[in-house]
This record gives sequence, C-alpha cells and structure tokens, in this order.
Amino acid sequence: MIRNGYEGFMQWAAAGLQLEGRQRWILSGLLAAGALLRIQQWLFCRSLWLDEAKLALNIANRSFGELLAPLDYNQAAGIGFLWVQKGLVSVFSDHEMVLRLLPLLAGITSLILFSRLVFSILPGLAPWIALALFAVNERQIYFANEAKQYGLDVFWVLLLLLLAVQLLRAGPGVRRIWPLGLLGFLAVWFSHPAVFVLAGVGLVLAWARWKNALEVSWPRLAAVGVLWIGGFLLTLWISLRALMANSMLQEYWQAAFMPWSWPEGFLWAGRAFSDFFVNPGALVVGLALPLFVVGAVVLGRQNPGHAALLLLPAGFTFTAAVFHLYPFQERLVLFLAPVAVGLTAQGAGALAGFCARRWERYRMLVLFLLGLLVVGVGWDSLRRTAVKACETQAREHIRPMLVRMRAAWQPGDRLYVYSHAWAPWRYYRKRLGLGDMDWVQGRADRQTASLFTEELRRLKDARRVWVLVSRYSRKPVYDCPDERAYILKLFTRLGPRRWHQEAPGASLTMFSGE
Repeated sequence: MIRNGYEGFMQWAAAGLQLEGRQRWILSGLLAAGALLRIQQWLFCRSLWLDEAKLALNIANRSFGELLAPLDYNQAAGIGFLWVQKGLVSVFSDHEMVLRLLPLLAGITSLILFSRLVFSILPGLAPWIALALFAVNERQIYFANEAKQYGLDVFWVLLLLLLAVQLLRAGPGVRRIWPLGLLGFLAVWFSHPAVFVLAGVGLVLAWARWKNALEVSWPRLAAVGVLWIGGFLLTLWISLRALMANSMLQEYWQAAFMPWSWPEGFLWAGRAFSDFFVNPGALVVGLALPLFVVGAVVLGRQNPGHAALLLLPAGFTFTAAVFHLYPFQERLVLFLAPVAVGLTAQGAGALAGFCARRWERYRMLVLFLLGLLVVGVGWDSLRRTAVKACETQAREHIRPMLVRMRAAWQPGDRLYVYSHAWAPWRYYRKRLGLGDMDWVQGRADRQTASLFTEELRRLKDARRVWVLVSRYSRKPVYDCPDERAYILKLFTRLGPRRWHQEAPGASLTMFSGE
C-alpha cells in the first residue's frame, strides 16, 4: 500500500516533465524528503511564539467582517489568508496544528511548483541542484510551519512564475492567459508582495507580445492587466493603506528601508543584498553570491524572458524599499528566496558544464568537485536542517511549562507574565483552560528595568509566585548575563526559587517564601 502510494506520488510529481525512469525516482525522492521534513516539524507542534500568537488572537477573536479592519497588535496579513485561517479555526479549533495547516500545505505544494519551474527554465544539472537546495532549505522548512503568511507568499510567487513560463512557451492557445489573470487577481488578496511578481510578469508578457513571441492579443493582455491593477487597488483601499500608515511598523522596519543619504544608502544596498542570501536564502553568501551572478548572466543570454521573470520581482521589491514602501529584510522577502536558489544553482550548473567541456577527461572529478561546491553553498542550511530534524524548531516553547504549572497550581498562587510573553500567554490561557488563574501582566523590560521593583510590590501578598519569561533580551543587564537572569535575580526578593524549567526561548520559575 505504501509502495503504491509512493509510486502514485512519483507519477503525479513528474507528470509533464521529460524525465527517464531513474530520474523520476530521484525527483520524487527529493520531493518526498522535502515534504517529510516539513511534515515532521508540523507533527512536533511547537508552541506559538509572540508574532504567531498575536495573529492567532486576531483570527480567533474577530469575525470575518472584522478581519477587514486593521488588525490589533500591529499585525498584518492578506485578507484571503486571514479568511481561510478563520474558516479552519471555525470548523476545527484554534489548535497550533490547525493554524499551521495552510502554511504546511502551501510549503509542500511549493516543492512541486518549484520543481516544475526549475525544470522548465534551467538546463542540465541546474534544476537538480536547485531542487536539492530548496528541499532541505532550513528557512523554507521553518516557514512551512509558521502560523503566518510568509509560506503562502512563496507559494503564490512560484505559481504565478510557473504559469507565466508556461504561457511564454505555449502555442496559439490564447485562452491560457485567463488562468494566470484570475489567479493573479486572487494572489493579491492572499499575499502582499504578489504585486511585485505581477508587475514583473506583466512587463515580460508585454515585451513578449511586442516581439510577437506571445500569441495573445493586446486587448486580452490589457484586460488581464486591468484585472490585476483593480485587485491591487481594492486591497490597497480596504487594508493596505492603513498598514502603510502604521507608524509603529514603519519604525520597526526602519532598518529594512534604504537611507536617502550618501554613502549610507550605498552601504545599505550592499548589506541588504548580501544579507538576503543568508536570511531568508539560507545559503553561504561567499559561494552563493558569485554563483548567483554567473547564473543570472548565463540565463539572461540563454533566455532573456525567463531571466527577467525571475529578476524583475526582486527589482521592484528593492525599489519599494528605496521609497520606504516595503521592507527588504528577512521573512518579508522570503518569497524571493526561490529565485536566489534557482539562479545560484544555474551558476553552479554552468560552471560544471564549462569545466566538464574544458577537462573532459576528468569529468568524474568535476562532478565530485561540483558536489562539494553545492554542499558548501547550502552547508549552513544542511547543518541546521539535520540538527532540527531531531527536534522541534521552537522559538518560545511555553506550552509544556504551562501544562506543568496547571498540574502544580495551588490556591493563593499568582502568575507574573513578563511583558513580552503576554500574547502567547493569552492564547494558551484559553486553549489550556487556565482562565481561573490569578495573574499579573508585567510592563517592565530591559528598557524600563526600574519598573520591576514596582511590580514586585504587587506580588508580595501571593503565597507562591510563578514567573513566565519569553522573548527576553540576550544582552547583559547590569551584572547579569541576560535579561532573564536579571528578572529571576530580582524575584528572589519574594523568596527562594523552588522550581524552575527552561525551554527554547522561555522559562517558568516558581518562588515561595514558605
């Protein structure tokens, strides 16, 4: 039964690709490995961290109509994503696995889309290298299990690029423009950065039509453009204008916008471009960056249209960062990571082809060195993926500690919730049935350390005090190595520490004077 299921998956994954029997097995093996790595993290069911919990509280506590308004807690996501998540929560529950189901499905589907895209536009060994790097990419695996919209950004980008490539390669079947048109309209409701991809796709299709390389009439092409622009303007009017006016988010992402001064702007551009390969690209920048440049040049010479499809979205995103309209940093540009992986693989494949032709007698040695190069490019990602395949990728894993506290809770106890732990606590308070507990919301943090003394006074009448800390600063505070150590040292004024448990990014401690 398992064998039949695997063979069915192999046939479906390789459908439409010109691959031989052994190649089909390798392809389906890479896809299955990538899918299993993503499913494994989903089954680990790590706790929601701060940002996930903030978005989950919006989804759980608002109606479908209320999700059209600006979200609480400085959160933002596409309306389509919010509504699908709300539907899943309404039908099932607000369990972590439910909240991460849509990103997981998007992450697995993205593997298929990416494989079809790279095998459609890259020659030789390049698509195999690209798929291997993408399947084990630590950032892609992580965001396929994040209850946020970034994994769906990747899905929509790959879907739109693949449809555009298929349209460029199609014959006279002009009706094929409408699936791309309708899905492009839908994409802007799910993914904010989809507009950058649509802008690039629209320019490439118009250029191809002008060169008579596209069998689509100008009126049809213009109608699709109007449909895309109309969808974007609707989302801009409904939700994006409020998001762009959010001063807190503008300040938070200030470092992700290009400074308008010299030489700061030039230095920022170089740093942003190189940092992109590290996070979210999860590649070794010293090797990946030159291979990316080689890959972009080679693909540009072989097929300028395909190169433009891949590079224009990055160009539009970078331009938006220059004008402080969209941050160019980390998870917000995760949707561009497949492009970096693909063109880096193209550069590696082109280099291998050149060496194999020049030193044909040493073909096996060239392939061996190519393998070492590919491993070097993805070494950080491979290492982290291998380590985290044996454990959950938890950031603020507070759920097990709260379960333990619930079992040990006694009348007269009180819980102190550190200021940055409030969102996960409020989410788990309802989910774990902790609503009857006496708790105090902290306001102090590293920036306002003097407030801790005031907050201690509010806890002195408690029989036992539990202290929940998460998302704390790792920087030294006074004579303590980090913020958590400083907090726990202060709370010893209430009595000796009777119980303590740590988890990735969090801790729970009980103090008692008895």
